[in-house]
Amino acid sequence: MAEKKDQIILTRSAAMIFAVIIFALGFIGGAGTAVFKAGPSGTTAPGQVQEGDLAAMTAALVSRVEADPADTAAWTKLGNIYYDTDQYKKAIHAYSKALETGGENPAVITDLGVMYRMAGQPGMAIKTFDRALAQDPAFQPAFINKGIVLANDMNNRDKAIQVWEELLKINPLAMVSKDQTLEEMITHYRDHADK
Repeated sequence: MAEKKDQIILTRSAAMIFAVIIFALGFIGGAGTAVFKAGPSGTTAPGQVQEGDLAAMTAALVSRVEADPADTAAWTKLGNIYYDTDQYKKAIHAYSKALETGGENPAVITDLGVMYRMAGQPGMAIKTFDRALAQDPAFQPAFINKGIVLANDMNNRDKAIQVWEELLKINPLAMVSKDQTLEEMITHYRDHADK
């Protein structure tokens, strides 16, 4: 987590897809944001697994994909581990293989987009979120993350707000955390546009 620019990564399970856990952290000393992980079930939340267990799980999954390169579930779980342990390039590879072997999955595509962002490739992140939205035009995590990349990595708050407003047309009650609506986040970004 030491080299994470000014954002925080939070994870979630598939059962909580609409319980988005990102929110704007404020604008003291620069904009800080959280990124929503849209990954499928099997996500390993930080602190849930001992380091030795995590290494063993990773080794077992690597063995599985070496033995069966078409094992989509193993590639996805491996991507989730790499996501949660800030191994962006390895996560990109694993998620790409999961999509190659298992077809288009908006949650996996969105997680891939987040990893592109964290690897310093915001353009690829935007393309990837658009790919997720092509699969599911109402997929909230892709909308929210696309807006975050536009606002914070590409310095285009107007376009970010436009993206988030598209989501509000689909779901006027969209939440970015249990305590913050998307409407509140949009207002926050508008109010701090000049700062």
